[in-house]
Amino acid sequence: MKLYVADIEIELIRKNIKNMHLYVLRPDGKIRVTAPFRLSEEKIISFISSRIDWIKEQQEKLNAEPHVKPITYSSGDKLIIFGNTYILDVIESQKNSFIFFDGKAELYCKSNATKEQRQAIVEKALRAALYEKVKPLLEKWESITQLKASSFQIKKMKTRWGTCNTRTKKIWLNFELVTKQTECIEYVIMHELAHLSVPNHGKDFIYIMQKYMPSWQALRDALNDNSNNNLSN
Repeated sequence: MKLYVADIEIELIRKNIKNMHLYVLRPDGKIRVTAPFRLSEEKIISFISSRIDWIKEQQEKLNAEPHVKPITYSSGDKLIIFGNTYILDVIESQKNSFIFFDGKAELYCKSNATKEQRQAIVEKALRAALYEKVKPLLEKWESITQLKASSFQIKKMKTRWGTCNTRTKKIWLNFELVTKQTECIEYVIMHELAHLSVPNHGKDFIYIMQKYMPSWQALRDALNDNSNNNLSN
């Protein structure tokens, strides 16, 4: 559904959620709002109107940023992995693989591999790398907090860095975390562990975050800086 507030086009998505969320999306500054089914359109428009100055400020920042070359999975592409930049080198091979080290990333594939095939090889390897990164970090924060997840899984998500099921104690983490520094990944893990105890973002949730990760707000802000989407937890 489309709304127009102060001549700004808003994409409105209704969801089974408790709170409303406003996103300024990269790369072109499009606006998306997710809102509970129960919330009236009048209240949604009122909320958006109260944030117009912030919306325009964010759009101006995006317009001022240098154009980022889209990734085509070709030699010379820049890949961000765990907060570091790697220059991609595509090497002809009959065996598919992807490795990264010392600022270099090497993709081995057939010479006629399509962009989608090259992307799939890279993402498969990065998914495994993220899993190996998360596993000890999750164990670390479970030990610190005594909050235990039954399991975790990595998947692509559009509007969340992480989510959890408070009944089954399972945690899902966004695949895009593979681009983030370790400290930001730890924040998302801690955030979801806290939700296993407190399902909302109220004072009890804040107490847990402050107790175990005093710098959590700074890490949250760092996580959302320069992201492909203005994601939230």
